[in-house]
Amino acid sequence: MGARAIIDIDDDTGGHARFWSGWASPHYQIPHLARFVHDTDATGEALTLAAYRAWAAGHPDTLPIVVLDVPAGGRTAALPDDLDYRYRLRLSTRPSGAHYTVAERSRRRRTPRWHTTHTLSSRGQLFRAAADMCEALARNTERYAGRNDGTGLPGFPSAEQWRTEAAVFTAWYEATDRPAPGTTTAAGPPPLG
Repeated sequence: MGARAIIDIDDDTGGHARFWSGWASPHYQIPHLARFVHDTDATGEALTLAAYRAWAAGHPDTLPIVVLDVPAGGRTAALPDDLDYRYRLRLSTRPSGAHYTVAERSRRRRTPRWHTTHTLSSRGQLFRAAADMCEALARNTERYAGRNDGTGLPGFPSAEQWRTEAAVFTAWYEATDRPAPGTTTAAGPPPLG
């Protein structure tokens, strides 16, 4: 089963859009968004909704890109009932660049509620969270292989490949605006499966 999600995006130009994806777990979305921000910075392009659309179109199966209609003048269109995650992304030409919030739907109650799992408000926080997600995926891959006679999931990266990705994000983090200790709200991603 996928991780169904929507992302609401606003930018400094007044742009707004809502996109949907059937496969959008934070374990993958945070690293994809970090790559988008880094790649956009590398080209000198501004972080805008247009840049997001172009990057996502050029990198299929990464960031959500299926458009959900938002009524003219409103941002309160009914959401699908089966969502697992909601993402909120504010893109800006200011030095912080992006403010990203991840909310997960808790299904442990009779009435499911949303709770925020990550609030990332700088490039440094985003790159650090991406490294953390890759490390978590490496550990999950090792656990899966340990339960399956050393065999990993077919077609998925190995634990070593996830750690190589984590090292890239860590290098980006170290080269940018490191957040003050305790400023990310994530306590770490939950294990997969």
